[in-house]
Amino acid sequence: MIEANGFTTIDDLMHGYGGGYFGPIVGSASRPAGKIPDMALKAGMMVVIQPNVATKDGMAGVQTGEALLITRTGVERLHDVKRGLVELR
Repeated sequence: MIEANGFTTIDDLMHGYGGGYFGPIVGSASRPAGKIPDMALKAGMMVVIQPNVATKDGMAGVQTGEALLITRTGVERLHDVKRGLVELR
């Protein structure tokens, strides 16, 4: 969807986390991260979703992401920042 709309990514779409940078590491069409891992997400795992969408020339982009805890029934957000644009000064 990102590339189909003329953009690219400057980070992995998803990676594991927990005292470091772990699998599953999932890239995008414009920034592959290797073969899609053959693993299932399980309760207790933490993942970071952060595509960081940018224009192909790299002149504009958005730093975006979400840390999620995988639960038996879905996911739990680990951030408490309100969704939407946030101006940092």
